[in-house]
Amino acid sequence: PQEDQYYDSYALDPKFSFNASYHNSNIDPEAGGAPYLVQDVAYSMKQIIEAFDEANLPNQLLMRKFTVYVGYTGHLLIDNLLGYGDAHGYINSSGYSQGYFFLNSAMAFDVDEVRRTLAHEYMHYIQSKWIKVELGNYFFAEAHAPLADRLVWDAGLMKETEPELALKSALRPSDYSKTILDLLGDSWDAGTAPLFGIAEKFTVNSADANTSSAFLHYMRSYRDGEKLNIADLLINHRTSFDVITNWSWRTYLNSQIAGKLSSNIGKEYDDYLRYLLSGKNTNFTILSTEGGNIFSPL
Repeated sequence: PQEDQYYDSYALDPKFSFNASYHNSNIDPEAGGAPYLVQDVAYSMKQIIEAFDEANLPNQLLMRKFTVYVGYTGHLLIDNLLGYGDAHGYINSSGYSQGYFFLNSAMAFDVDEVRRTLAHEYMHYIQSKWIKVELGNYFFAEAHAPLADRLVWDAGLMKETEPELALKSALRPSDYSKTILDLLGDSWDAGTAPLFGIAEKFTVNSADANTSSAFLHYMRSYRDGEKLNIADLLINHRTSFDVITNWSWRTYLNSQIAGKLSSNIGKEYDDYLRYLLSGKNTNFTILSTEGGNIFSPL
């Protein structure tokens, strides 16, 4: 069956381990077992939920368990029309209210990518407990969610983090998103809607917003001195900033930078650009790391 092919492909990833301590060799659902992908999802979600709890970001489900539905999500017309069909995972209105999201088994061919997707979608659910994510704040939600993987796994457990992968991907032109150079040529939050928050669903390209997470990632991981706490960035949000202008998040972010990092958003963005151009971090740069002309991406 088609679904079995996806499960088999997942187990072929070089990073996959058949010897994980939590694995059960019974992978036949008809015999009470579960495919390795499903077992890994369950274990990874346990790690994610525990890490978020420790960061003071509980899911507030009380006695209910959070659910991940694993399956091919590209066959339903409505999912394809909404762009969910080729997504690695997604959460919808019911998922926000009841505590679940979907993982696309057709895209689950990389162990770390599955874990990054789980953390990203779970972050969206957690965001909904602090800010309005269905009727606004779309840019911030998509710029903040890629930071979730490092909240759970450090570089020793997961080498590549989503913001850095998004940055590398954005070095190449695409028909579906802007390059990092296009994004850097405008203000960080250029995609936000100036008047109506709900309009961001139409003005914000989620891939571009995901790439824009690199700025927050820089402040969280690489700036000198105190680092930005991404959990506090969500926790400290106040409803007074939940207004519908694009200046609300810029003002809020600047206030957090001033209060927590003793800096301001302009200086941090300048330092971020200089860091990307320094080439000191080959995993986080807009210079070529493949030899030859280091300025070839420019």
